[in-house]
Amino acid sequence: AHEVPVEGIFNANDIITELQNLYINGLKPGMKTGWTDFDELCTFETGRLCVVTGVPGCGKSEFVDELVMRLNLLHGWKAAFFSPENMPMAYHMRKLIEKATGEQFDARLMDAQVFNKAVLYLGENFSSILPSDDFTLDNILDKARTLVSRNGIRVIVIDPYNRIEHLIPSHLSETQYIGMVIDKMSNFAYRNNCLIILVAHPRKVNRDPVTQCYAKVSMYDVNGSAHFYNKSDFGLVIERDHLAKVTRVRVEKVKFKHLGSGNNAEAVFVYNLKNGRFACCPQGNIAKAVFDNSSWI
Repeated sequence: AHEVPVEGIFNANDIITELQNLYINGLKPGMKTGWTDFDELCTFETGRLCVVTGVPGCGKSEFVDELVMRLNLLHGWKAAFFSPENMPMAYHMRKLIEKATGEQFDARLMDAQVFNKAVLYLGENFSSILPSDDFTLDNILDKARTLVSRNGIRVIVIDPYNRIEHLIPSHLSETQYIGMVIDKMSNFAYRNNCLIILVAHPRKVNRDPVTQCYAKVSMYDVNGSAHFYNKSDFGLVIERDHLAKVTRVRVEKVKFKHLGSGNNAEAVFVYNLKNGRFACCPQGNIAKAVFDNSSWI
């Protein structure tokens, strides 16, 4: 008699179609952002967890906003933001409109037709998650699951980790709890075919008393646990170099080599004050940066 299949147990014969596809076509890079220097270090695919860290004021949220918008414009990935630090919501949408249009958000500088087109674009592609009852991770992911089924969301941004309401069971240490939370995010990303981008602050970092610059941080400096590095698929560290007037994005981790190199390599950007966009600096040369003020929509 044939044995009854056991749920949750598989072998190569069960995934033969997927194996044949990989055998014939090989592993391909993930989705690019259009930042040439950054794309050489890191590309993205759904089903993954990306952790972004950096000291306060380094531009983490601004970078993540543009990263998400680029993935949407190039690949159609709709996104949802849980971003309490960007409230009220209109303030966040204002920043996104500037990035999308390339213009400053001001009725004297931005034509009403451009404004209306941008609002329509945002309405079709971006959602905000702001539960009225509680900010627990289960509640946030429950709202995200609804957006996945209704709107086809492919990117979920949680910015930042410390604005989630954490109910740590008495029998768990903080490290054990954080490991459980990250596992829950990773499992959600895989099961719902999404990319989750988690912004997490580092532990307290001191400034240099002379230069007033922060000490360099790594993914292992994220406040709470090394699990933020160990259990993530991508690890990005954002640094603002005030002396050189550039933003450095260090790719500390890319779990799968077909998606990028990682190895602590960095891409260098200049921040465009007019519209909040980041312009690549080829070979880290600020003089080679080209600002783009054109409309992306």
